[in-house]
Amino acid sequence: MVDKAQEDLSTQEELKERHHIRLQFWSILLPKMKGKATIFQNSSPSKDHWLSSGGTGISGLSYNFVITKSYVGVELAISKGDTQANKQIFDELKKFEADITNDFGNTLSWERLDNKKMSRVAFALEGVNLFEKADWDKMMDFLIDNMIKLEKSMKQPLIKVKRKLNEREDNEYNTSS
Repeated sequence: MVDKAQEDLSTQEELKERHHIRLQFWSILLPKMKGKATIFQNSSPSKDHWLSSGGTGISGLSYNFVITKSYVGVELAISKGDTQANKQIFDELKKFEADITNDFGNTLSWERLDNKKMSRVAFALEGVNLFEKADWDKMMDFLIDNMIKLEKSMKQPLIKVKRKLNEREDNEYNTSS
């Protein structure tokens, strides 16, 4: 029988190894991203399975890289403090789905996530594994190429969504005054 202390130590070592691998991956990816897009230029490697960057022009929205044992992905995360605001932003952005898809060049996953605070628009590559270094070049190429395309395809729609949000806020302010 394995004792509890030994089991806990094994779990801690596994966590440390996972964090080390993520840090290593991000440390290689970020320099490759330099100069290719305006986002992630001031980002630092992390032990997390995601890495976020602003650059959306709307507070609470971020571009994220995601790395796991079974896939990598790029996403626009809509995660303001308010669930209702997130769903409104998602709904406004979804009105531009055809244009965004056309500009992006692939079908994106539109995830409103009604039972959660956040929503997201994502694109993933299945069948790759962060813990298989032989996959890293393929993963990094996918992440860089698709994040550049995601930022480019979202730029104009996000400007329009921000304008709409500002109009709503102005109307609410004027109505309450």
